Amino acid sequence: MKRYIVWLSSITVLAIATLAVLQLQIRDLSAKLSTQSSETASMQRKLELLEIKDSLLLDSIRRLSARFRHELDSSLLAAEPEAGGEAPAQPAAYDAPPGRNASPAPAGSKSLAGSHIARKGVTLAGGASFDIFEVHPERADVAFYHRDGNRLIASIQRLKNLLQRQSRKLVFATNGGMFEKSLAPAGLYVEGGTEYYPLNLSAGGSEFTNFYSLPPNGVFFITKAQTAGIVKKENYLKASSGVAYATQSGPMVVISGRINPRFKKGSPSKFIRSGVGVRNDGSIVFAISRHPVNFYDFARIFMYYGCQDALYLDGGISEMYLPAIGRRQTANEFALLIAVTEKM
Repeated sequence: MKRYIVWLSSITVLAIATLAVLQLQIRDLSAKLSTQSSETASMQRKLELLEIKDSLLLDSIRRLSARFRHELDSSLLAAEPEAGGEAPAQPAAYDAPPGRNASPAPAGSKSLAGSHIARKGVTLAGGASFDIFEVHPERADVAFYHRDGNRLIASIQRLKNLLQRQSRKLVFATNGGMFEKSLAPAGLYVEGGTEYYPLNLSAGGSEFTNFYSLPPNGVFFITKAQTAGIVKKENYLKASSGVAYATQSGPMVVISGRINPRFKKGSPSKFIRSGVGVRNDGSIVFAISRHPVNFYDFARIFMYYGCQDALYLDGGISEMYLPAIGRRQTANEFALLIAVTEKM
């Protein structure tokens, strides 16, 4: 496994170096096109071909990085003995969750019309820092987005443009779970009460090893009655009645109020991570790390906020659009997006 990870790392570095060369060639050709009138058509065609190669290589780098990240997580966690279902020691040195004998809200917190709260730089003992979005689904318009007609929405920027045409304002958005190269969800996807992709009960067979090899895999859903929940994939069918939106991802990072026992405290496997948790009152907590963290520390933020269950959404490619705290990531492409919107 170590040799495989080293090989993946070497291939990724080589791909990045090749991408840099291609981008230099693109800039050179672009400069020539702006100053020369002769052979413009030929140079334009060369530029188009280079841009295509650049796009394909960039996509490959993203996939290699994701594969490397998941393989490293799996190899480090696989070396740990399972905890036999017992609760691991919970983090001892964080403040009480907001609303329960809590310390004052962190600097940068902004309450938005009483239905949701944006928090910047919530830092736990040990230094792990996160941007947070809390929302009550019964008091806000929370929805999932995959397609606009026959066209994939894919990016937060395209979603923002779509909403503007509908006279709606994008308050918050984040990627909604792992996906295949085709930008198809890796598992269950429900939108507007319609199941577009079925529940994935497979034990393997995808490049996204965290999705399969770090159980339990889970489903985050919102019902037509505007309540939210997270369940293990095996329990989804029992909870699926009246579901309006649902996405499958994994692993679950908090299970029934306890950190996933497979996670190792102090693990050196650190990446940007994003996820979602649900509290007993039905409110939803979205979190994205501000710097690389391991799974154990990532789970701690949901414990801090009193989440009974929480689900990992994705790693280094994750984005969060939250202009209330100055966070406006919109560039990457995903299978689906989770967003909160308001009328303009």
